[in-house]
Amino acid sequence: MAYFDFSRGIMVDHMETRHLQATEHLRDRRDLASKMAKEREDKAPPLTPEQKKQLQQYLELMKAKQPDVWPRENGRFDR
Repeated sequence: MAYFDFSRGIMVDHMETRHLQATEHLRDRRDLASKMAKEREDKAPPLTPEQKKQLQQYLELMKAKQPDVWPRENGRFDR
């Protein structure tokens, strides 16, 4: 019984350490992703009114062609 408790304690400690490392790594990656997204947004020029119109037309076309992507807007899940 003592060996089981000893080995279990080692495994639990190891899992806890790995979990903490993974959580910290995930937090760092999310921070980096947010920073990079902000940099991309800051560098991109704003859309012109014509580009906004074209984007809206494209989204409407995709909404009609792929109703599963926008289920609520298409009334698929409305009750």
